[in-house]
Amino acid sequence: MNILELIQEALKKAGIDIKHAERIQKLFKIEKEEGIDDFVTLFKDNILPVIPVEDPTAAATAKAAAIAEYEATHKLKDGKAIETIITPALPTNMDAATKAIIDAQAENIRQLTELVSGVVKTTGNAQKLEQVKAKLKGKVDEKFLERIALKVNLDAENLDTEIEAHIADFTEMKQGFINDAVAAGTYVPPVGSSATSDKEFDSFLDSKTKDEESEFKGKEI
Repeated sequence: MNILELIQEALKKAGIDIKHAERIQKLFKIEKEEGIDDFVTLFKDNILPVIPVEDPTAAATAKAAAIAEYEATHKLKDGKAIETIITPALPTNMDAATKAIIDAQAENIRQLTELVSGVVKTTGNAQKLEQVKAKLKGKVDEKFLERIALKVNLDAENLDTEIEAHIADFTEMKQGFINDAVAAGTYVPPVGSSATSDKEFDSFLDSKTKDEESEFKGKEI
């Protein structure tokens, strides 16, 4: 089955009209099978409730006018920004019932637009955060990975550069703690570390002591 058919199957299981399948695919930009049920749940819980259910015959004219008014206000055409758009003016002698329908439709469209934008941003940020964690793995200590990941600006123009900057900050801070511990004589290599043995670390301390003595003697008059 193709993606649209898979979405229709998920809608059937959720008890939702399959007419929303194409809308869901475009809304969440679904290109693969993974996560379809989650997207359908998001649509059912957050978007479907604000989609008005009306008699299509009675509301068709009002809906078209509401969309035209919304696009004119926000300088849109078929959902895309344009410099100028000319739309026919609504009749001045419109009856109160029709105007009420138009106003309600415009408000529903506004709420739906804001809601969709929020859902898309939240979903996108969640995916970005997982990518950040994957790129941090092995470059920062595991116990600090979540904390460092949350510090990354997910809206950064260059996410890789942003991640590398936080890795560099973490490495510099960690090295600073190690240097302070070495200077104080309290440094203990990590348990099970294969990078530096106790013998190698003792040799390192001895060399530091000899270097300091040599530097001191070199300054004697």
